[in-house]
Amino acid sequence: MVAVDGFLYRFDLNRSLGISVYRCSASARLWYECATYRTPYPDAFQCAVVGSLIYCVGRRRTLLFLADNISPRFVPKELRSFPSPQGTLLPTVLTLPSLHVPQTRV
Repeated sequence: MVAVDGFLYRFDLNRSLGISVYRCSASARLWYECATYRTPYPDAFQCAVVGSLIYCVGRRRTLLFLADNISPRFVPKELRSFPSPQGTLLPTVLTLPSLHVPQTRV
């Protein structure tokens, strides 16, 4: 769920229907469906707002949603997704000393 220009946008995933976008005005407090993106078995994604654009970033695809006051809609062009990671991930923890521990100058 994200907020843009006084509206809340909720993105719902449905296996058979795809992605449904619901919008709620903060003053009216009424949810209604404003846009859909038909795709079978949609992947989970996270949303980020930049101006009046909502970027829906997932593992396999990145969608762009225009949060227009009159007609909110998905932009027809799919953006390029992130490349798949290669190699082995090694978790690492960096521990920094506290400020009061004496350090040797190098």
